[in-house]
Amino acid sequence: NFVGISKDGFYVHGIELKNNDQLIAVNSATKSVLDDISVKIKNLNLDEISEQFKKEKKPFGGIINGDIVLKKTAEGTGMTADLNINNLTVNEVQAGNLELHAAPSGTNRFKLNATLKGEENNLKVDGYFSPADTTSSLDMNAEILNFSMTSIQSFIPDQLSESSGMLQGKFRISGTTGKPTINGNLHFINVNTKPALTNSKITLVDETVVISDEDISLNNFTIRDQNDAFLKVNGNVKHIYTLPVFDLRISAKNFQLTDLPHVKNIDYSGRLIIDNESQITGNANLPVITSKLSIKNNSNFTFSVPEKKLTDDRGQNVVIFIDSLKFNPILTRTEEQVAERNELKGFDISGNIEIEKGATLCIIVDPSTNDSLVVHGNAAINFTIDPGGKISMTGTYNLNDGSYIASLESFVHRKFAIKNGSTIIWNGAPEEAEADITAVYTVRTSPVDLIASQVSGLSDADKNAYRMRIPFEVILKMKGSIMTPEISFEIQLPEAEKGVLGGQVNAQLALLNENESSLNKQVFALLVLGRFVQEDPLQTESGSGVSTAARTSVSKFLTQQLNQLSANVIHGVDLSFDVQSYEDYTTGNAEGRTEIGAVVQKQLFNDRFTVQVGGSVDVEGDRSGQNNASDLTGDVSVEYILTEDGRYRLKGFRHNQYESALEGQITETGAGILYNRDFNRWKNFLKLTRREKEQLKDETSPATN
Repeated sequence: NFVGISKDGFYVHGIELKNNDQLIAVNSATKSVLDDISVKIKNLNLDEISEQFKKEKKPFGGIINGDIVLKKTAEGTGMTADLNINNLTVNEVQAGNLELHAAPSGTNRFKLNATLKGEENNLKVDGYFSPADTTSSLDMNAEILNFSMTSIQSFIPDQLSESSGMLQGKFRISGTTGKPTINGNLHFINVNTKPALTNSKITLVDETVVISDEDISLNNFTIRDQNDAFLKVNGNVKHIYTLPVFDLRISAKNFQLTDLPHVKNIDYSGRLIIDNESQITGNANLPVITSKLSIKNNSNFTFSVPEKKLTDDRGQNVVIFIDSLKFNPILTRTEEQVAERNELKGFDISGNIEIEKGATLCIIVDPSTNDSLVVHGNAAINFTIDPGGKISMTGTYNLNDGSYIASLESFVHRKFAIKNGSTIIWNGAPEEAEADITAVYTVRTSPVDLIASQVSGLSDADKNAYRMRIPFEVILKMKGSIMTPEISFEIQLPEAEKGVLGGQVNAQLALLNENESSLNKQVFALLVLGRFVQEDPLQTESGSGVSTAARTSVSKFLTQQLNQLSANVIHGVDLSFDVQSYEDYTTGNAEGRTEIGAVVQKQLFNDRFTVQVGGSVDVEGDRSGQNNASDLTGDVSVEYILTEDGRYRLKGFRHNQYESALEGQITETGAGILYNRDFNRWKNFLKLTRREKEQLKDETSPATN
């Protein structure tokens, strides 16, 4: 058993690898390096080889049998083969049986024949290969009778998912191995797939790509999304074997481009629905793209500022040491700083972006605290990307509404409503946008601690008028670079409340807004405690300050603990609690009041029938002695799902509730029919979408073997 090697080549003698009935044997016909080498394979199990890759799925599988002979000629090397792989699998997806046959046909010419046949696949290639012919070594015909998208997905599982449908086509292959010429067409039949890049399912019902030795041609090549909206491609790519030249036009109408889930360390996610008119020209070295893009209503897209970019721009976590001593570079060598690369280099892109007011865009300003800006409005923005990768944007995003989630030391999060008239303006790089945003957070609280000095001499009975809860607006103003904005606050009363208590509260707020230190303290108190504080926060007129805050905190804590306990101990029913403890001034004096609410819910008949019983009782205050059993079971509702998809439902209810001082306690009873529907377009409000029709057809069709 040896391999002989010389300056002219090598030969093999008696090399065998054997395991039970598996065999690989390699031999040269003689000890000459110019002679043929034969390879015999018997019952080689590819599954066992795949196991060595230690992957979640075996990359390939099947049993190989056959003979291969590498034939050496004066002009080169050819091959004869009689090889087959039974039950070939790729990433554990059945591909079929693969057969390969090669045999000499005249001088320096080999006839090739290959087939792949399975339940869903039927491909064949036959023709001739002439290694000595430097101008036309290939002369083959390839025919795809059927090739399933499931099999294609098995080769690139990281790029495609949920694939189905078939490909068909015919091709003639000529030229040389280094520069083949392909003529033919590729036909997509009821193809469905979900590209990982967009995570949005697409459909190609009956589309064809025509390939010739001159170009790849597409004529009304239509891609449909899951809502049956379309994206069409027309044009061609010329000189595909040298330097491809583009002449393509793309149009889309209400097309769902992306539906990306939120994934950690990915800077963008969400759904984009677009109208688009684009043209692609230029060549592979410098594609030129001009586009008019409209982001439609129902879009909901999130962009997260990269944490590294955020840290660099804010100068955080950066320490620079400067030493005047000079050392030899070998002693102070450090890693070279790698410049941040833009992956869009080598393109010339220009266009306009329009954003409709029904689209929702979210910018996560600080991923570490989840501070985020969610906006609706209209925008007209011009953007360019030059060949060097520099991105520029010019335009204004006029905000109609939205919200800003602000964090205080990462433990308190408050949602501010954005006022109409706020703007985001671009005049350079995307991250250099300038914000001019005003947002409001409303707190209902007593002003007594705000104007404590003015009410200090009043009696307790007179002070109660100042203890009533009225709305206050905490106004957040964000200006400057959206990456490092300047944020300031104001506290105001709504217009309708400015005259409350004779205007004393409004006058005090005007003074407060002039004192930044006092203002920031009261803003913090309103956002964290939900109330004003005096200069000494332990001295307060609004419900004994610390005790009121303690009541609120304890009631929330008890609610959470009771719900966790019921989830762990009580099974078969859903049981939830709500504890509310607060100071009540309905009698004119401060009185502690605590209510405990409980709701029991049970689902029956395969979760189609739901019964819910609940109510609340007072355990502290004047009403605590007036409880009865019906208070805990006074609210009853039943619901029955009429159809399996949950769209039609019957509901009945009986509720006890306190409406107002005029109406008092009332009992409300009713019944109704509910229609429950998720839809993106009004035409689908009562009409089934194409996907729903297919799903319903699959569920109602009889099972087949």
